[in-house]
Amino acid sequence: MLSNRIDFESCDVLDLFAGTGAIGLEFVSRGARTATSVDNQGLTLKFIHEIIAKLGIENWNPVKSDAKLFCQKTNLKFDVIFADPPFDDPATSALPALIFEHNLLKNNGILIIEHDKNNSFENTTHFSQLRKYGGVHFSVFILP
Repeated sequence: MLSNRIDFESCDVLDLFAGTGAIGLEFVSRGARTATSVDNQGLTLKFIHEIIAKLGIENWNPVKSDAKLFCQKTNLKFDVIFADPPFDDPATSALPALIFEHNLLKNNGILIIEHDKNNSFENTTHFSQLRKYGGVHFSVFILP
């Protein structure tokens, strides 16, 4: 889906609730200019740092922070934001508003939120499409 919409080699990516860092690693392996992976768990960030050191990656920035706090404080803007909050996190429904209120996306930027069937974003500003893969849903937002 993203291969037809973005130029990986000129994009800046934000991975919220990064976990093991698979999304950040995927983007840097495809040539992303930068990837920022945010998670509040020290062990997962330690793992990401180990991968960075082992592979000699220079354009991947792991950040230990609460995702909401990071969104409120950063001055960075991104071409792609991927968020995979815990499915039972009640703050998931507020993520699009948080990201758009703090102007974290560049023009034509894409926000993708991974969530379960209990969240619906179809009536949310900038909503573009919903993709379903079993019990996992991806809501896509595009900032014009």
